[in-house]
Amino acid sequence: MILVSGKEDHPSAPVDCAAATENMLLAAKSLGVASCWIGFVELLFSSPKGEVYRKLLQIPEGYRPL
Repeated sequence: MILVSGKEDHPSAPVDCAAATENMLLAAKSLGVASCWIGFVELLFSSPKGEVYRKLLQIPEGYRPL
């Protein structure tokens, strides 16, 4: 699993992270590795346990999983 995060205060973070994710998917395909973009991250990190997962995954302060 790869979790892509961007700076919370950067206006282009969602677009930049989407482009990075797409590039990783294309690179995986070129290597013969199956992959899938799953948008579950917004639900997970906005849930009551979101902060627990943020700490468990050591996501730095000021970054948002996208």
